[in-house]
Amino acid sequence: MADCYMKAFYQKPPLIPSSDVTQFDEAITPHLDFSDKIEDCLESIEEMPKKLFKKLKDLRESTKEKLEEEYKAKILKYAPFLTESSLRNSSVKREILESWRKNNEDKCEGIPKIFTRETKGKLKELYLNDMDNIFNRWRRQLSPFSLSLKCDEAPNVVPEFPKIKRVFWFVRHGERLDNNKTVKDQAKIIGKYHDEGREFELDNSPLSDTGKVRAAVLNQVFDNINIQHLFASPYERTVQTALYLLEESHKNVKKISRRRENITSELKIKLEPAFIESMTDCVDGKIGFDINDLWKHYQKSRIDWTYGSVYNKDNLKDFMKEEGRKSDISCSRRAGEVLTYLLQNLEENHTLQGFSNGILQKQIDDNIYQNDWLQPGEEGADQIVIVTHGLFLNSAINQIAGMFFYSPLTSILKVVELDPDSAIGHASSSGHAASSSSSTGPNYLENLRLVHFGATEQFVGQQDFGASYFQH
Repeated sequence: MADCYMKAFYQKPPLIPSSDVTQFDEAITPHLDFSDKIEDCLESIEEMPKKLFKKLKDLRESTKEKLEEEYKAKILKYAPFLTESSLRNSSVKREILESWRKNNEDKCEGIPKIFTRETKGKLKELYLNDMDNIFNRWRRQLSPFSLSLKCDEAPNVVPEFPKIKRVFWFVRHGERLDNNKTVKDQAKIIGKYHDEGREFELDNSPLSDTGKVRAAVLNQVFDNINIQHLFASPYERTVQTALYLLEESHKNVKKISRRRENITSELKIKLEPAFIESMTDCVDGKIGFDINDLWKHYQKSRIDWTYGSVYNKDNLKDFMKEEGRKSDISCSRRAGEVLTYLLQNLEENHTLQGFSNGILQKQIDDNIYQNDWLQPGEEGADQIVIVTHGLFLNSAINQIAGMFFYSPLTSILKVVELDPDSAIGHASSSGHAASSSSSTGPNYLENLRLVHFGATEQFVGQQDFGASYFQH
């Protein structure tokens, strides 16, 4: 059972859904893939207490039925897929637009009743945006549907952990200052946030006091992980979170005398605009981060000002239109591109200079290193931390695992890159459908696996997630 569980856990899902409104099976398949494989394992174990899993299976099936009924009523009614896999790639017929308009007159104010080419264009855009929104709300219900099972290991059986090349730690920033409604309303009136004598654009809220306290807790996790690279979105809240995560850790020192020592090297934060939030708030405005302002304020902090970023404000504008959609995974293309670029750079170009913590590396070499956040075989892998935002995380995990769920503030998502030469890596990366994000050339996302979902206890028992869970 342990071996079966291990193989199922590191499997690549058979399908990675696109970032558009998709068919029911495409959206839900990755969420069921793990439990499907575990169910196959259970069927071959005669003495497994099946009653233990019956209620789970019943819940799974009844939930799936409800989701399918809602999908048919709210989505398929106005999106009758034919041969196309996604809505935006399909041709929208006049009768569909007229049927949708009949039930959504309040959304079509100002559009003439006469059906012309111009009218159709305006109706189609409203229709597609509305379907994005409806599908988005429906898909949110898949978040707690990715059920993982746990079982005790059989006596004297040690599962084979795969060989890991790299571990990626995706960290969501802490609570925003504008989590306070009064602060947010005041900022909307004056068009800026003011905090500690500085001004910030409306999409660039800094951390609240609570956010700072919780971000500081991250240091307790990462102080004992030998991080090679630490990336952060250049928004104020992510920079602050990264600095709290780092604090005074990850410095190599050399003793000069009994009371003096020099820092010989230290881990620094690489500011990467490719990891910014989905640009929903920037469509009618500007992208709020300011590298020059960050340099003025943080020039003496642990930020690597020599790092040459992949993206900047100018080339980020290429993504602005698609990321302005009402979708929780609208920056999927950007997430796929930057992760591909990062992996390619690490694999082939080697232009990124990594850090190594001398004390932790010696513990690893001497086989005395211990860390509860790492599985056997991961301690020697490159450790890469990315401090980013909620909607970027949604999009990245959709690219990697095909699944959809929300990451709470200051939560941690752990993704590993399997060594393709290992037994599990080779078996799990062959024979599945290609990712919708793949293009010509090597698929660098092929061997990435989501292995830790972060904190999700606040979702337990929630029938309708509150708006605060989805703030980015």
